Order: sequence, then C-alpha cells, then structure tokens
Amino acid sequence: SSQYSVANVPTGITSVQSGFLTVSEALEARFTGFTNWVLYARGEWSEGDGYLREQSTPVILRNTDSERFTQKYTVGANWYPLRRLHFSGQYYHKTVDNDYTHLTDSTANTLVAGNRYPAFLREHSFQTDDLNLRATWRPLPNVTSVTRYDYQVSTINTRGDNLGSVESGKTTAHIVSQNLTWAPWSRLLMQGSFSYALDSTTTPASSITGTVTDARNDYWQATATVTFIVDDKTDLLANYFYYRANNFINNSSVSMPYGTSANDHTVSIGLTRNFSKTVRGSLNYGYFRHRDETSGGFDNYDAHLVFSTITYRF
Repeated sequence: SSQYSVANVPTGITSVQSGFLTVSEALEARFTGFTNWVLYARGEWSEGDGYLREQSTPVILRNTDSERFTQKYTVGANWYPLRRLHFSGQYYHKTVDNDYTHLTDSTANTLVAGNRYPAFLREHSFQTDDLNLRATWRPLPNVTSVTRYDYQVSTINTRGDNLGSVESGKTTAHIVSQNLTWAPWSRLLMQGSFSYALDSTTTPASSITGTVTDARNDYWQATATVTFIVDDKTDLLANYFYYRANNFINNSSVSMPYGTSANDHTVSIGLTRNFSKTVRGSLNYGYFRHRDETSGGFDNYDAHLVFSTITYRF
C-alpha cells in the first residue's frame, strides 16, 4: 500500500510521500503423541520494503528507502492433568531488523554537525525473548480462572549515520495477570481481570552521566465487564477500566524529569441490536477521567463520549 499527502504550513509548503509493501509467512507443527500433552513449534516471518520522500521550506530534502525483516520462533507445551485444570508454557524469540538507505539528505550528518535529522538512522534492530506460564482452572462449570506470568527481555540496537552500532536500550519486564469469568445465568456473563507489571529500561546514557536516569514503566490495571443478553437480538455491555502508574522521578535540578505518574478511570455502556441478518447497530456512552501527576495536573481531563454504529454485512 502507499499514501501521499500535501499540506500547507506557516513556513512553506511541505510534501510527504510514502509507501510500503509487506509479505508474511508462517509455519506450525504440533505433536500429540504423549497422553494429555500437546507440544508445538511455530515460525513466523515478515519481509517488507518501503520509501519516504520529504520536501519542505525551510529546505528539508529526504529520499529514504527502507527494508524490514521480522522473525519470530515459538515453542510451547500444553498439559491437561485434570479435566478442569490445564497448564501451558511458552517461549518465543523475536527479532526485527530495519535498514535505511538515504538516497538524498539535506543534512551533513557529520560528527560536528549541529543538525543530524531527519535522515540520521541507518540501522535499527529489536530483539525480544519472552517466557510465559499459564494456568487455567475451572472450579465450577460456570467459573473459569486464568493466571499468567510473563518474563520478557528486549534489547534495542541502533546505528546512526557515520557512527558504529550500539545497544541503545534494554528493557526487562515481569508481568503477572489474573482473569476470572463467571456465567451465573445463560444470559449473563461477568469478567474481571487484573495485571501488574514491573518494567524497567536502561540506556548507555544512564551509566555515562547522572543527568539521565533509567526509565521505570511499572503499572497496574484492572477491568470489570458485564454482558447481559436482553433477547436473541439485543446485547447490553457495561465496562469499567482502571489504570495506575507511579514512575515519576524528579531530577529537574540536573535534567528533564521523565517517568509517568497518572491514573485513569473509564466507564462505558453499550447497547447492540441485530435488526436483521445483515444489519447491526449499536449505541454507546463512555466517561473518561485522567489525572496526570507528571505534568502537575495540566493534562488532567474529564471527557464524555457518545457514539453509534451501523454495520451492514454482505
């Protein structure tokens, strides 16, 4: 696919033209030769290329071709020791490689240049290793509990123009999540979920100078959902979502302080109606409350949203 846009800005005329093409493949194998066990392995690949053309006044000229290659390899096992108790384990390794060729660049990108953008990056790669464990328990026929733990390590390598490749970032995350589903009645479904993440990112800058601190991205969130089937054509859905992060580090005496400390409350309710086999409509209302401590409250807001949809299926 491709896209093209032209916009007027105060400093002149800016034109941006870009396009990209991606091809993806996947292969999976499963083994069920062991009683109550399922073993599997999966490979996923994606190749793509694209281009970006930029021109504006003051003079910015950029003509960049890009290539992307993504690989993901997964192995896992599912164990069914009891009819209502299942265990799963999975590991995957994923890499994403981005290469950029700048055919035209209006900036010098030399080591002493005052301006090295927009065409600065030459290579940008990501590598992720993830191990997750999951337990599914059905203590009652209408109650399901799913507990999951993820351990994830990601590294980012970057090579700028006229520079060598460096590990520009490393992220380590521990995520624990719990989901509970209860269907007390054939027309009523209740779901609740909770997750807590310990997430940190280190960069070379934090070890070189004390003005840049390692990033903390810890958070926890909770969700409650109730679905009520009014009749064979009408559904009523109510949802509540809460998010909390407390990662602000005040080092304003030496540098720009980073880290998000905020909380969000979201309440929504929606009514969905099937008018016929091909026509479906919905009416929804949502209330959003955001409190941002990082900005000193300047980004706080309360919002109300009302919207409706009509879907026609051929």
